[in-house]
Amino acid sequence: MVEKIFQIKLNDELIEYFNEVVSEHDYLSLRKTFEGQKYHGINAWDCICSCMDRIRSTVHYLNDMKLEMSNRYGNAFDFMNFMNNAAVVLDAVDMLADIFSVDLTEENGECRIFGQSGDDEEGTDKKYFQFIRSLCVVHPTDTGHHKRYQQEQDFLTCPFICWNSDLAGRMLGDEADLRAKVYDNRPDSYGYYMPIYMSQIFEYVNYRYGLIAKVAGGIRMYHASYIEELRKKEVPEKAPTESEKDYLRRLKKEHIERLGGGFDYIYDYIISILDFVPTNPENEDAAERYKNAWGRAIDFELNALRNVSYEGYENSGLHSDGEGDALIGELYYCHCDCPSLTEFSYQLSKLHYLDGTYGPQDAAWGRAMLRELAPVLSEYVSFDGRLGDWELYVLSNIALYELALDNPSVLNDSIPMDPQFRRIKSTDEGEVPNV
Repeated sequence: MVEKIFQIKLNDELIEYFNEVVSEHDYLSLRKTFEGQKYHGINAWDCICSCMDRIRSTVHYLNDMKLEMSNRYGNAFDFMNFMNNAAVVLDAVDMLADIFSVDLTEENGECRIFGQSGDDEEGTDKKYFQFIRSLCVVHPTDTGHHKRYQQEQDFLTCPFICWNSDLAGRMLGDEADLRAKVYDNRPDSYGYYMPIYMSQIFEYVNYRYGLIAKVAGGIRMYHASYIEELRKKEVPEKAPTESEKDYLRRLKKEHIERLGGGFDYIYDYIISILDFVPTNPENEDAAERYKNAWGRAIDFELNALRNVSYEGYENSGLHSDGEGDALIGELYYCHCDCPSLTEFSYQLSKLHYLDGTYGPQDAAWGRAMLRELAPVLSEYVSFDGRLGDWELYVLSNIALYELALDNPSVLNDSIPMDPQFRRIKSTDEGEVPNV
């Protein structure tokens, strides 16, 4: 008969918070290596991900687990299951602390929950939890590495651990939730019962799991320190003898180092359009404005690289609050709230088939999608003549840029009212478009 049900409640939001902290500068977390002697110098990212995934899934599993005071099959197997999975969570937290050099010496030395300091008075809560798991779950026939709790014996054995469902025993003061039978291998001994209290087990697991918040603080310190070192390294502006392409290639390397590889493909695109000259002279002004906008984006990108941040207008080039957004990204995608494009989201998603990296069938599909978009885009550029896929791709991007400036968009809010960038006659806001 089930007398009582034990069920832990771990804060599952803690691991999500931890994941957010890791992802704040994920490219820096990706570079983290082990500093300890055992795995020194080995990249730790895979281990970080494994720890986070294990913690997330196991926390949910433990929260759903119901421990019943039932001794079916002669043992408290549900308790054993709980202990093993709880150990996975706690070991993962310890591993993350080790990876990010978060000192848990003080926490590891506490002895307030179980209060079992052992024969040498140097035992701790962490060591006693490990002893319980070793004796009752993992090594029941050979627990010999916890000397302070072995009562001067070489090793201990545990034939069974059972829920204390003895009502009479509880009435006589035996308040333990479980009792583990322990043999000490002395010929004149019948062994003894070791009491285990679930309130202590739950408190300890909750406490140790909660240390992941301290590890998150250590990650923020690691990120901050890394970024500060990067800021000390100069990023020179374009040298007089440096070509535009070489300058962009240098900034691309700096971007990967300082802000991650998220925009490296955009740099490749910018380099590829530097020499772009439209076949049709009607498109030359629009192409020039488009290139000028990219030049402006690169100026802001230099600030972002120097400051190792896209926060603030001086770094992002945007009059918006989008965290991590930048003019360089907005220019590449040219998002806008344009009613005439509402029904063409699929067609827009296939224009990149024209960029020269796809096969002939995909390119043909890209041209078909552009034909459907032409009635909207041809207001800004001309698609007349025998044009290759690459030119069609660049012209479509130019048209989307011009379209974004005529409609509500982040680009429209961030690009100056200047003929260098817009179809206007002067810098006076509200001038008639230069058509």
